[in-house]
Amino acid sequence: MQLSLFCPRFVAVVCLLTLACTNGFAQGSAFTYQGNLQADGAPANGQFEMRFTLHDGPTSSTVVAGPVTVAPVEVSNGLFTVQLDFGSGVFNGAARWLEIGVRRYGETNSYAALSPRQQLTAAPYAIRALGALTASNITGSVYTTNLVGTIPDALLSPNVALLNRSVTFTGTVAAQAFVGNGAGLTNLPGGGFRTVPIGSATQAQPNTGYLVTNDSVPVAITLPASGTIRVGETIRVSASGAAGWVIRQNSDQVIYIGTLLNTVGLRWTARDANRNWRAVASSADGQTLVAAVYGGQVYVSTNYGVSWTARSVTRNWQAVASSADGRKLVAVAVGSQIYTSTDAGITWTARENNRNWSGVASSLDGVNLVATVNGGQIYTSYNSGQSWTARESSRAWVAVACSANGSNVIAAVYGGQIYVSTNAGVSWTARGAYRNWVAVACSADGSKLIGAVPGDTLYLSVDGGVSWAQAAASPLMQWTAVASSADGARLAAVYSPGGIYVSTDSGNSWTLRSGAPTELAWTGVTVSGDGSTIAAVPSNGQIYVSSQATTTPGTAGYIAGMRLSAIELQYIGNGQFIPISCIGTVTAY
Repeated sequence: MQLSLFCPRFVAVVCLLTLACTNGFAQGSAFTYQGNLQADGAPANGQFEMRFTLHDGPTSSTVVAGPVTVAPVEVSNGLFTVQLDFGSGVFNGAARWLEIGVRRYGETNSYAALSPRQQLTAAPYAIRALGALTASNITGSVYTTNLVGTIPDALLSPNVALLNRSVTFTGTVAAQAFVGNGAGLTNLPGGGFRTVPIGSATQAQPNTGYLVTNDSVPVAITLPASGTIRVGETIRVSASGAAGWVIRQNSDQVIYIGTLLNTVGLRWTARDANRNWRAVASSADGQTLVAAVYGGQVYVSTNYGVSWTARSVTRNWQAVASSADGRKLVAVAVGSQIYTSTDAGITWTARENNRNWSGVASSLDGVNLVATVNGGQIYTSYNSGQSWTARESSRAWVAVACSANGSNVIAAVYGGQIYVSTNAGVSWTARGAYRNWVAVACSADGSKLIGAVPGDTLYLSVDGGVSWAQAAASPLMQWTAVASSADGARLAAVYSPGGIYVSTDSGNSWTLRSGAPTELAWTGVTVSGDGSTIAAVPSNGQIYVSSQATTTPGTAGYIAGMRLSAIELQYIGNGQFIPISCIGTVTAY
């Protein structure tokens, strides 16, 4: 039988044996040696005796250590493993060659020797780390087990982060947990929020809160420059100091403040001319407004009421309504027809017949329409006014309103009850008491309703009209019109002669806005869906508009808060900020 020991790792060949050493691992001065033994060209099986001798050269006779005999060595399918230990100190950095002999276990014949000897340059030399070696003498890969001592910083790779150096990471840094309070961290997208107390003017940083403590002078906080804050990042400002705070803008910045409740109706501007105005309506954002003149024309504004253009023909216009985008308009006139427009009032189409139309309402998409006739019926349309169907009975209908999708409809009868429909006007249910109702309005979902009775308080419903209660905080006035924002939180009501009342808490409290005239014969009022714009019309004056969707652009614009007020602003890009939370008294300029 001929034996061969195949060794691709340490290339060596003899006539009888070759050896392949696949790997070795240092454990103290011992290491594991693994190989593949073949007999007669096939993997060997059985027990063998092996002898290992360590030399200082490939051919010299100087023995450094050994021989070490291992027997029996179990060989299975050619594979074997042995533990070798030549003692400490033999692997000192000098070259070493291993001589191996093999014979079957129990035989007494001579060992078959491997020739040439195999140089050891890899795994067994990990034993050298147990000796007194310096890092400067180590090359290649080294196992860290039992390494002791200090490696100088200068010998470390530049990719190693040092504790006493400023480090810039260009890749992703991941960790299961970071420990600490984050003090000193800035420009962290979406995180790392901290709050600091301040008593003097401050340049704000992203993701930072500021608690203003000054009792004598309002503290100015300037928004982060647009180039230093990322989309989605926020700042917060609050005040414990009696003087409050001011948030100032940079030259390219603006704050959208339509959702700030306390800004509604604070400042009013008279627009257009004195006319016999009868009704007014708004798009969802307040940019498009439409107003009707009894004995005149319909007027349209597409710039928040700044300028107005006369549209349509002269009629005794009684009521108007608008879709959310302001493109689809509908108007009704006493003793005339219903008129619809699909181009923001530029052209109008007459619909239905001449009747004493008294009210009209539109869904947000302008598809579902409902109109009332004083002394007649309710009429509904589900195709933007192209065709109409008579509903309910003939009554003294005076006003109508509907939800955003047109499903919930509320109509008022002068000297009668409130009627509610939940199926777009197909069927109706009488609600509330008999009163001289003159106006109604509802929230976008149709759950919050408001109704007006001259010489009485305002009435509220929070269950879609099923039950009604007096708005205890509203005064007894000659109410003529009411309006609601989409969420039902911002309400407006006008009376004649008198002024404009506004509620920012769904009617729980009411404030007479001093910025508007208090002696006009108000006939109509509207609130945009977002609550940022209120417009009111009298029968003996101009159109009055309170619209402030944003602060004044640039450095002239700012918002201010009193003590115990707070606001959080989020950056949405292009120099624009939006409030995502607000408490207390906050005013925009």
